[in-house]
Amino acid sequence: MAFINMGYMFGLLIGSFLFGILSDKYGRRKALLVGALISGGLSLSMSFVKDYWSYFALRLFLGIFSKSLFMLAFMIAVEISGVNYKTYLGILIQVLRSEKKFHKRHLTIFLLCSKVPFAIGEMLVGLIAYLLQDWYRLQQTMSGLVLGLVILWYFMPESPRWLLSKSNKYQEAIKVLTNGAKYNRRPLPEGFLRYDDGTFRVSILVDYF
Repeated sequence: MAFINMGYMFGLLIGSFLFGILSDKYGRRKALLVGALISGGLSLSMSFVKDYWSYFALRLFLGIFSKSLFMLAFMIAVEISGVNYKTYLGILIQVLRSEKKFHKRHLTIFLLCSKVPFAIGEMLVGLIAYLLQDWYRLQQTMSGLVLGLVILWYFMPESPRWLLSKSNKYQEAIKVLTNGAKYNRRPLPEGFLRYDDGTFRVSILVDYF
């Protein structure tokens, strides 16, 4: 079991490099959803294999592709948020807050609360395992939840910062920023996007999200 876990961790190492390259070339959104689809399929396949080395190989590749679920979710959350939210959103990722800044005495409480989503996920795994009482069904159920992430394709926007880094995608970046500003009832200032040395840049750093 220790050797299998080592293979998984080695896969995470490979995935860090692989999905860094893929997300820079093809976009954060595409790389994340491809990683979710393949890692969900690999996880599902693990419930059917019987021999040790097949399981080890699937676990290794699962580590490679599942890395996208951690790394790219973090990247998108940070890149799509405004400057006042980056630090805390990078820690929390999925929990919203209303204040723009934290008082120092609240920072400890916030950091403790930032562990809540992860803890809830761990408890849900334990609850599902208790209800199913079967390792194979548990593996298949959790794989189904990962595969369900593909619905994010219809809701999750591409990182506008990545779009702005590509000279042929600035119209898509404007659309993402416009939709985000409209959803959050924040007007986009005139001339917020400028063309500088062959690159489109956001000239005014404000929070649109």
